[in-house]
Amino acid sequence: YIYNATTGDRVFDHHYPEPSSPLDFGKAFSSVMFAFAGASTFPTIQADMKEKSQFPKAAVYSMIILCLVYLPMSVVGWGLLGDKVGGSVIDSLCNGPAKVCIEILFLLHLISAFP
Repeated sequence: YIYNATTGDRVFDHHYPEPSSPLDFGKAFSSVMFAFAGASTFPTIQADMKEKSQFPKAAVYSMIILCLVYLPMSVVGWGLLGDKVGGSVIDSLCNGPAKVCIEILFLLHLISAFP
């Protein structure tokens, strides 16, 4: 339960859905990243590389970096709110240290995504 700090009243109930397999995380994360970022970008990046044969290594490293940025954001949102997270983790969280950390990670994403 989540409680209102001022009144002590229970605000809402939440539950944590169980994953069906540990491999589901990797499949889902890669699918989302490829669908929204990679599909239009990968051919351009590979064409601009000096050593095009190094593209698979670059793709793996970029997925690791993306996981280091996005995984903490999703874990904090899921850990604090469960299935009550809305369309944006930042908008769903109350003001506090967790929200500040997620905003910093999101800012890191924005700085690195736009040259």
